[in-house]
Amino acid sequence: MAYSDRELLARLIQCEAGGEGENGMKAVAGVVMNRVNARGGEYARVGQGSIRKIIFQPYQFVCASETENGVYNPQNIYNMRPEQIHYDIADWAIAGNRLPDVAESLWFYNPFGPNCRPFFPSEVGYWQTRIGDHCFYNPTDAYLLCNTKEKKLKLQIIFNSPIRIDADLFDQNTPKITPAGTIELFVSFSPSLAQECVRFGKVRPFHRLFLF
Repeated sequence: MAYSDRELLARLIQCEAGGEGENGMKAVAGVVMNRVNARGGEYARVGQGSIRKIIFQPYQFVCASETENGVYNPQNIYNMRPEQIHYDIADWAIAGNRLPDVAESLWFYNPFGPNCRPFFPSEVGYWQTRIGDHCFYNPTDAYLLCNTKEKKLKLQIIFNSPIRIDADLFDQNTPKITPAGTIELFVSFSPSLAQECVRFGKVRPFHRLFLF
């Protein structure tokens, strides 16, 4: 049976945050819809405004998979039996409503302990708040740089010591080396590079900047 987007979201809410209270469920629903409505980065490229594509994006929501590491995962959306509150929260989030503290959050996870990591899933997300058992994270500039709709990235680099830049990385000649200052460069940016950027929280062009 092919579930509707509303049904999928209600089931995911129950599965991921059913024991977290109303605000906990609303926060999780908000993250899903923030990804659906993302204007740039990995989620805009993969989701394309689709709840279904966001929920079933690989390696994102444990509840969207029936197996984890080759082992059956009983806590999945197909085993859920949503109640009215789950549908109400799904409708609330789809209509554009968000809890203020997580209005921009794109990630959440359960640390199974008292402390939230400062960044998650990598440096692309910084800690915003905790609601119930889940820690929530807003996107950093590292995530926002991963906008695959752009074929070129304009990088502004500020440095306090001399730098050397590999010429083959850029679409122009290597800038003149100066002891300090600001330079602007245009860098080719591919979808595969964007995926890596989101996954590891790093923009590879910066890997090719070397300090003397």
